[in-house]
Amino acid sequence: MQSRKVIARLLCVVFVLAERKSYAQYRQKQIDSMLNIATQTIDIQQKEKLGVAIYQASKIINYDEGIAKGLMMRTGACFNSGRYEEAFKYVVESESAAQKIHDVLLITQIQTAKGTIYNKLGYYKEGWLTLNSAIVVAKKINDPGSRHYWLGNIYTGLSQCKESLDRDSKDPLFFIRKSYLEFKNVSTNAKYVRGYILATYNMGSIFLELHQIDSASFYLHKAATLAENYKDDNVCAFTYKELGDLYYTLKLYAWAEDYYTLNIGVSSRLNNAYQLRDAYKGLANVYFMLKKTDKAANFLERYTTLTDSLNIVDKSAAKAPLVYLLKTQDEKTNKNKKQLAWLIAAISLILSIVVFTALFISGKLRRELNLSVATVDKLTKETESNIAKRKKEDLSEILHLAMENNPLFLTRFNQYDPEFVQNILDKAPHMVAAEVEMCVLLRINFDTKEIARFTQSSVRSVEGKKRRIRKKLSIPSAIDINVWMANV
Repeated sequence: MQSRKVIARLLCVVFVLAERKSYAQYRQKQIDSMLNIATQTIDIQQKEKLGVAIYQASKIINYDEGIAKGLMMRTGACFNSGRYEEAFKYVVESESAAQKIHDVLLITQIQTAKGTIYNKLGYYKEGWLTLNSAIVVAKKINDPGSRHYWLGNIYTGLSQCKESLDRDSKDPLFFIRKSYLEFKNVSTNAKYVRGYILATYNMGSIFLELHQIDSASFYLHKAATLAENYKDDNVCAFTYKELGDLYYTLKLYAWAEDYYTLNIGVSSRLNNAYQLRDAYKGLANVYFMLKKTDKAANFLERYTTLTDSLNIVDKSAAKAPLVYLLKTQDEKTNKNKKQLAWLIAAISLILSIVVFTALFISGKLRRELNLSVATVDKLTKETESNIAKRKKEDLSEILHLAMENNPLFLTRFNQYDPEFVQNILDKAPHMVAAEVEMCVLLRINFDTKEIARFTQSSVRSVEGKKRRIRKKLSIPSAIDINVWMANV
């Protein structure tokens, strides 16, 4: 590994010092060599640095393949660090650079990454469509090993999309199994073994979700052993968290504590805040069960603080795909927009002429003005109808996110109703994040049992939170708390 780092640095020096025309062909070969080194590099930070160097060197000589692959290196590094907004930015750039390249494997990689990132940012429908398009391309890959590997990745992404789009569907297990079988075909190939490790973890994770404990334990321990042997920190972090959940379910709290602690160590090295958040929550639950209240409170505070911070990050990150989608839609309808622009310009010209000649042809002016008023009225009604429809769709999305206990729920609600949370905090400044979220659920008219089910809490716990909220907000017991929240 150290020798690869040295070689990579030397190649970067060569790129900078070599003259553009004289060494163009030589430097392209060197970029390809550097790409090979980067592909085999495990360390995320080093891989990102190599991606930057490859991208910059390729830009100098207009090497499109190097540009696209360098950007994909950065995409992978950002994704594995939980920096999904950056990952989306680079994969879109890579897709643009790859348009001049007829490389089936590269296009498959880009579409798979793009679909997976869509899913991470909450755009499940877009992720589903992109990944299904990737299957068509992946099946054209000539090399069997690469074909199995990328189909395995695509099926993994589809399982995540399906689970998010339809919580009651058993299709996620169907896709996870398909993914595992694809990776199993290349499990003896060192080039693709890390895909097999991740697929093994996914099998354990889905079985744990389905409460099939024996199967979950088998696959998760197998994934942990493989990930440790191949020094795959990313899968280690996932697996340690799931093993912590497994032993917590089995009430083996000491073992659960060990695995959550291991997850914190690995996630800190990876700088993955999402994994750290989950580990903090797991340890808080463990210490509550072990009656270690001080430690439980400490980790619960860490969890709450990090969750609030990530909610802000998620809110910002979710804008990147939205901007991209809007831009894409604008490009598709560019012709219609131009026609509309000409139409608006023509109407403006006619209105100007009408106004200019008003003193001479007042009768005609009145007819034109009446027509204009009617047009404006129609457009106003259509606009109001569209706004009402959009509000309804936004509320439906918020309800869906709340029922999924999705972290983006509070962010989307704040976009939909930006004044409510601030009004609550003005009335009760010391209210904690979990209580604010409870107020929002009451605002959208969830009852006690629904809140307990969707937040995976007990009815007693929810009722306790409601009593504390009543006290902090001085809500009389005779008043329905849902009605009170609706009138804030």
